[in-house]
Amino acid sequence: KINLNEKEIITYPHIQAIGIPSNIGQAKYTKLILDELIDNGDIVDTANATNTAIVLPEEFLLIPLLDSINPRITNVNITMGYPLRYTGIATLVACIARMHKNARKENEEFCYFHENIRELLTHPLLKMTAPEETSNLITYITQNNLFYVEQSIVNQCAPSLKYIFDPVIKTTDVSELYKYINRIITFAEDNLINNKLIPESSIEMGFIASYVDKLNTLASIVLKYDIPMNDNTFFYLVDRIISSATIAFEGEPLNGLQIMGILETRCLDFDNVIILSMNERIFPRKHYSRSFIPHLLRKANGMATVEFQECMYAYYFYRLISRAKNVTLLFDSRTQSISSGEPSRFIYQLQTLFPQSQIKLNHIGFNVYAPSETKISIPKNERIMQILNRYRTDGSNQYLSASAINHYINCPLAFYFEKIEKLHIPDEMMEFMDPSTLGTIVHTVLQKIYQLHGKKNKNGIYVDENIINKILADELSIKSLIHSVINQIYLHKPNCNTPLTGETVIIGTAIFLLIKKLLSFDKE
Repeated sequence: KINLNEKEIITYPHIQAIGIPSNIGQAKYTKLILDELIDNGDIVDTANATNTAIVLPEEFLLIPLLDSINPRITNVNITMGYPLRYTGIATLVACIARMHKNARKENEEFCYFHENIRELLTHPLLKMTAPEETSNLITYITQNNLFYVEQSIVNQCAPSLKYIFDPVIKTTDVSELYKYINRIITFAEDNLINNKLIPESSIEMGFIASYVDKLNTLASIVLKYDIPMNDNTFFYLVDRIISSATIAFEGEPLNGLQIMGILETRCLDFDNVIILSMNERIFPRKHYSRSFIPHLLRKANGMATVEFQECMYAYYFYRLISRAKNVTLLFDSRTQSISSGEPSRFIYQLQTLFPQSQIKLNHIGFNVYAPSETKISIPKNERIMQILNRYRTDGSNQYLSASAINHYINCPLAFYFEKIEKLHIPDEMMEFMDPSTLGTIVHTVLQKIYQLHGKKNKNGIYVDENIINKILADELSIKSLIHSVINQIYLHKPNCNTPLTGETVIIGTAIFLLIKKLLSFDKE
């Protein structure tokens, strides 16, 4: 309120609330808001935009936000705490810990589950340090359909990553476990700096230094009091310490665009305020402090409760926007999992407190359209007709199966690529055998059985009742043949005599029973 010549003039900030169906989308949309503020003259000096603040109730949006800021804004000041658990080095060590926890020992060699290895090899830090080796190892695992990967295979495909895949020593000596994690961190740090992938003064190197500091603190306490613990306990303690640790960013508050958390905005005024993650349960967020004093006793004796904390956050919010000229509130409008897409209660309160003309509530969606259909036609020429005629010529050993004919009916273009040009979709890693592979194995086993035991004449191979009885009596040969075909077609192993393990044992038994039924049917 401004009293001027006994006239009361009330000024309201320009407030808009925008719903965006993405967390990262909020950070990206911030760039458009800053562009608009610059174009409208609300940000006059882009090199010193101290009149503008971006507030992050969810700290993990800091890195996406920094990647989205307008390049015209040359100076940025960060004043907030960033959770250490969201850093690259913390997630890398967590991936390694999960991989070793799920590892098992077979034939005096450690084997790692393929999902844990994939998660580790696709980590950004590891891909930066050894891009070729991580790609080669993933390709080898996919081509050979390996569910458990031996350490010798890892050492062969990715020799520089040997330090990571060395098994964790089963010991209660914490110093060995500490040396193991420290060796991994040193390996990543040295590769990033020596290969000039990341500048030595970058944020990522600061994250690594903070992680090492927390790790050294834990190790010094444990070693000081000589506390014995196994590897799982040590990894658990590391995870607990990292999950509660934050990295404090401190900059020059009198220069640049201000990026800060909620608590850092106390006693500060800005002309332009942009607040992200304005969702219920996020802002205001309920902070449950562990206490032996029940909630009712705290309330009866005038002690701080959850309601008091919410009142404090309400004060921070309304005080922050009270002197601002432009206020933009962004919230995630997705409705999935535990997120309801509900705007914060503060947005509804503003719609009631301020005139309706001063509040704008918009929803922004992503303009995702299906690509226009591109028609591809391959005209038949002399070469294509020669290939097709092979399927119609006797004695050419070229034939079309029923599935191939159905393939042509469903999609002639796919039939052309597969049967004429011999182009096949690369195999993908599958947890369980799909019906197509199961059918191929059954057909291959039957074909080899009849080729091995059948009699040849001018019309091909034929069998009779006595031959089938002989085949059914030799169950050991059938099982051995099934094992070799599964190794060859499904597991892609060059050694067809490798014993089956895991689900392949069950599948092999099911195929054996199916083969017996088919042979009995042929006999009848």
